Amino acid sequence: YGLVTDGGYADYVAVHERGLERLHEDLSFEQGACIMSAASVAYNNVVNRIAIRAGETVLITGASGGVGLFALQLVKWLAASAWVVTGSEHKVELLRQLGADRVFVDDGGGFHRLQ
Repeated sequence: YGLVTDGGYADYVAVHERGLERLHEDLSFEQGACIMSAASVAYNNVVNRIAIRAGETVLITGASGGVGLFALQLVKWLAASAWVVTGSEHKVELLRQLGADRVFVDDGGGFHRLQ
């Protein structure tokens, strides 16, 4: 909410009730915030914007961040290939465990020069 609305990061904010969702009792506020920010952005981009289909290949930059991790999981769930970019060698194994088909490490902004 705070990303697109002035004052959304304030301690208190008035919103229309249609802009709210009930948090499931098994989720913490932190988990709910993550789902509504990172997961929903990833879902919108993978499912709605690019409409990935089984067998296609997707490049995910920033794959070890919140949005990237959700995007990777969605792409794999949709039976597509995921090529991912991370900025750290120590994140490669996690990305492979989550299904990344190729992992590129770009620790200096030169991804476009990787082979």
